[in-house]
Amino acid sequence: MAIKLRFVTHNTLIAHVIRSGEMGFWCNHVEAITPDGKQIIGAYMDEGISYRPVDYDKTWSKQLIVTIPATEEQTKTFYDFLHSQLGKPYDIEAIGQMVLGVVTSEEDNYNSNNWICSAIQAAALVKAGIVKSLATDLHTTTPRDVLVMIATIVKVAEPEISKQ
Repeated sequence: MAIKLRFVTHNTLIAHVIRSGEMGFWCNHVEAITPDGKQIIGAYMDEGISYRPVDYDKTWSKQLIVTIPATEEQTKTFYDFLHSQLGKPYDIEAIGQMVLGVVTSEEDNYNSNNWICSAIQAAALVKAGIVKSLATDLHTTTPRDVLVMIATIVKVAEPEISKQ
């Protein structure tokens, strides 16, 4: 069994804003590919936590798919947690806090009512026991933070560059 995460960036204004909060890191979004490989689940500004077809994104400029080894129980826990968060709204306030370098949340809340893409993936990794703890505030965990966390578990390659 395994968990697959997709790290991606786009050439949009919001992508540039998010990357500025990550000190210029190449990636601005992370989402999970479902075990059957047909859907992606993540946090999206326009619809909150939701599923999308695996081929929904035609505008990426860089992407990296990372496969994380996991037991059957860890994989189930990871995806069950993501599924339990369906319909919750996107946390636009967290994006503003990252860009401004201000964190107002006082504690990590794994039952949050609002999520950014990287916070929900980090929370799912912790719930599944893949990552033991976070070195950052969950509320403002960035895609870079998630990639660094899993780079201690698996070898991470260079991102693929779009041919578009």
